Amino acid sequence: MSGPESLGPTTRFTDRVASYVRSRPSYPPALLRFLQDDLGLRPHHTIVDVGSGTGILSGQLLALGNRVIAVEPNEAMRQAAEASLGGDDRFVSVAGSAEDTGLSDGVADFVVAGQAFHWFDPTRASMELGRVLSPGGWTVVVWNHRRLTGSPFLQAYEAFLVEWGTDYDTVAGRHADPARLGLFFRDGEYRERAFPNVQTLDEQGLLDRFFSSSYLPGRQHPDRGGDGDCRSPALPSLSARWDGACRVRRAHLLGAPVSGTGAPGSGGPPGGGSDPDWSIPADVPNGGLLDRYRRLGLGTRILVWMVVGIVAGLVFGQRATVVQPLGDLFIRLLIMAAIPLVFFNLLAGLTALTDLTSLGRLATKTVAYYLFTTTLALVLGLSVMHLLKPGRGMQLSQPVDASFGDVPRVTQIILDLVPENVFRAFADGSVAQIVVFSVLLGVATLLLPEARRQPLQKGFDLAAELLRKLVDLIMKVGPLGIGALAAATVGQYGSEVFGPLALFIVGVWGAQALMVTLYMTLLATYARRSPAGFLRRTGTLWATTAATCSSLASLSVALEVAEEKLHLPRPVYAFTLPLGAQVNKDGTSIMLAGVLLFTAQAAGVEFSLAQQVTIVLVGLLLSEGSGGIPGGGLVIALIFVQAFSLPLEIAALVGGIYRLVDMGITTTNVMGDMVGTTLIAKSEGLLEESW
Repeated sequence: MSGPESLGPTTRFTDRVASYVRSRPSYPPALLRFLQDDLGLRPHHTIVDVGSGTGILSGQLLALGNRVIAVEPNEAMRQAAEASLGGDDRFVSVAGSAEDTGLSDGVADFVVAGQAFHWFDPTRASMELGRVLSPGGWTVVVWNHRRLTGSPFLQAYEAFLVEWGTDYDTVAGRHADPARLGLFFRDGEYRERAFPNVQTLDEQGLLDRFFSSSYLPGRQHPDRGGDGDCRSPALPSLSARWDGACRVRRAHLLGAPVSGTGAPGSGGPPGGGSDPDWSIPADVPNGGLLDRYRRLGLGTRILVWMVVGIVAGLVFGQRATVVQPLGDLFIRLLIMAAIPLVFFNLLAGLTALTDLTSLGRLATKTVAYYLFTTTLALVLGLSVMHLLKPGRGMQLSQPVDASFGDVPRVTQIILDLVPENVFRAFADGSVAQIVVFSVLLGVATLLLPEARRQPLQKGFDLAAELLRKLVDLIMKVGPLGIGALAAATVGQYGSEVFGPLALFIVGVWGAQALMVTLYMTLLATYARRSPAGFLRRTGTLWATTAATCSSLASLSVALEVAEEKLHLPRPVYAFTLPLGAQVNKDGTSIMLAGVLLFTAQAAGVEFSLAQQVTIVLVGLLLSEGSGGIPGGGLVIALIFVQAFSLPLEIAALVGGIYRLVDMGITTTNVMGDMVGTTLIAKSEGLLEESW
């Protein structure tokens, strides 16, 4: 009997369509947002979906409001797509192939190819699709890349495919084959992006996935979607792996769908630039300034407006503060989204865990990392200030109000983590209390029976997705808001950089730069990730932290970056980032040490080694408990100074330039959280290989 390998790509799925429709995954919302935000996809654009199959990707593109021309050579799959999407008048179904679409020249603003790409003749398809694509359009190849390791089930499932796949070795990995992609895109140039995606299957869903795969045996038996009894010889092996490796009622199969993108050439294969900043490649026809601006990615737009804001602040000085309300409005919008996003994102991540042991292990690693880096930050701050001695010769003469608080007790810090009133915690924006409540609610959800837990998990996922969409909407005005904050900050404080506190600012920023160097070293040595790649992918976040000077306002962006740019696992980042925003304060710790030694040097006070050990311990306590002290980092610094009986006049000086220092404080705080999340994900074996 002939196997799947004897069938052509246009016929080998004919008797698997029903299972294909039921079991194959869709593509994540992050991919669609990438098409809109980075490549400029708009509802008026026409998209040609080549090798459209049963219409999975076509349906998602129709939902964006676009006209979709679906080109598919397999009649059975084409009929399935027509049955589900034919009611939409923007959907056009065409019998054709990637090598011969039958379409007119330049009919497409976008050409997309999904899972069928690995069946294309890359050279012929490149020529044909380059003809179909209009000047200035984009060609995008997307596919779901299944993770092969990371859990016992994933490893067992891969072993099963190797054992039973008739031509699995030939078919697997052809999407990501650089040689094929090089033939398809002009001059072998293309850019890749990866987005996290998860498919959850029960045992029935796994069987459907089995029968949808053309490289597995079973075509001599009735399809699962038919009336016959399916007895493929591979099924006992599949069931054994399910029972032995999974022992739960669902299995996570997918990792990240990868998209290769290129801009078209005239009469040649689609191609594109390979520069890492995702700007428009040189061979894309440039329109007017507005058109080119629309094609810029969000990070580039933010950079442009930051530069504009800085220049405006330098030119107009104090008058530039007139745009401060625009920046304040942007901060309020981010904080508005952050609180509910933290709650639902954390619940969605925790309820995806399969046992409470994972949560306990995650919490232990998180706390250990926070204590280690905060201690090191205090030591760095002390060391740099000892070296620079910025307080020598400073005259302290301005009085300051001493009624600002006391060093918090350990017991009070712990008690303040638990809300007396949950609704008040949400109203006050107490992130630590919201995290504690979310963790407890997530644990309670995990203890529910599966039938009751699954609807809650889906609801949490849906709410988290809705709030991430809200953050996307807010970030559309992010460049303007950040530009306004940059203009107001430089206009108000720019001259202070050249005043008597210049050495203090240099000292704090220098210690923070050393802390960032440590983060990058940990990324390179332990996580085996490129520091340059990390900074490039997270650039939008650092622009936000520097402009807003608010860990809470930046938290919404941090959660978005963790998922869409770094592809970190939600169960990890949904726990570590909100908690870190409240208790992990490496940048604040550096500032505390800097203000204390600055004051001591100005007052002529020297600290012994034993006293400096005490400074580190008290600073650790203050930084970890700072969330319960109203007034922010400057108030914490005053408490720190008072704890060692030093003069408080320093507040009149540091308060004048605190905004400049706070830019680095917030950036270092949030970077410590993000790097820690990456390291913890690596230790859990959950870090994607996409960057």
